[in-house]
Amino acid sequence: MRLSLLAIMLPLLLPACTAGQPQIVEAPPPGISYRIEDGDVSATNQQADRYCQEHGKRAHLDSIDRSHADPLAVYRCL
Repeated sequence: MRLSLLAIMLPLLLPACTAGQPQIVEAPPPGISYRIEDGDVSATNQQADRYCQEHGKRAHLDSIDRSHADPLAVYRCL
């Protein structure tokens, strides 16, 4: 019984050995998407810039997804 308990606990205790490694506390935002209304991408550019600036980054248009009724502008915060 003790051996099986040790076999179960050992894999759970091993990650504690790497506790000295740097860990991500707050990951940067990967990006954001906005629905393009009336074909006006400039409005979504401004919204994305405001969002990314909150995280100290700039918005870059990554792609436009046209597989929806209203296309989506996909941005990355860099």
